[in-house]
Amino acid sequence: MTAELYIQNGGIVYQPAVLDGMQWSTERKGTPGKLTFQVVNDGVLNIQEGNPVKLIVDGVNCFFGYIFKKQRSKDKIISVTAYDQLRYFKNKDTYCYIGKTASQLLQMICADFNLKAGAIEETGYVMDTHTAVAYAAYQKYKAESGENGRGGRCSGKRGQDLI
Repeated sequence: MTAELYIQNGGIVYQPAVLDGMQWSTERKGTPGKLTFQVVNDGVLNIQEGNPVKLIVDGVNCFFGYIFKKQRSKDKIISVTAYDQLRYFKNKDTYCYIGKTASQLLQMICADFNLKAGAIEETGYVMDTHTAVAYAAYQKYKAESGENGRGGRCSGKRGQDLI
């Protein structure tokens, strides 16, 4: 099995030396994918929170996300935690809307948080007027799209925007 890890900072893409113990975890619903790993700080590597991370295993795009946390050790080792875009759906915001479909609500949330979305299937079901105050975006979408069993679906290629 071959794993390739890429981290982009501005216009520079790094393929750092990764230590053993990389962990990638996903769950079926409602929880963002998480990638944790340790890299060697060789003096050239310059990564920041918010940088995109891409993991390819045996030629297959497996993970695309962003660095949320990094810690440096005395031994020049950087421990990194990255989450996929679903992590941004845990943000809280206020939404007021009239006559939107679940698909339109999802497109609105993605645009507000600058998330990359693939094809979003149109549900055709128009929701009533709603105001959601300080509500996690994913919870709001889940609640609205599940109404009458007419949920939207989102698909896209993982990691398609990182070189």
